[in-house]
Amino acid sequence: MLLALALGLATRPLGRVAHWLSDPLGDILYAVFLSRLVRLFWPKVPARSLALGVFLLCAAIELGQLVQAPWLVSLRRTRLGGLVLGTGFSATDILCYAVGSALGWLYDATASRTRSPET
Repeated sequence: MLLALALGLATRPLGRVAHWLSDPLGDILYAVFLSRLVRLFWPKVPARSLALGVFLLCAAIELGQLVQAPWLVSLRRTRLGGLVLGTGFSATDILCYAVGSALGWLYDATASRTRSPET
């Protein structure tokens, strides 16, 4: 979880040089981080349900960027608000969230197989 967070934050300065890489990578890692965070608090949620929930949450946050209420715009201008809520809508971000959620699901599926005793 912390690795996904650190890597995601590390993509921010990369945007000045390679915007085409930093934005999608950051969005993918955002969804991976959220999947690990949700897993931490709800360890018994089935992997598919968790991945779907994380994807829907990320998509809702992205769609929420279309709302330009003054208080939301002000909140997004803060560092934390911008990191959590984003700053501008992009439909391609939703695809990146799907990839990140799928990677979170893949991690869960792989981890659960290695934890289960073989029969």
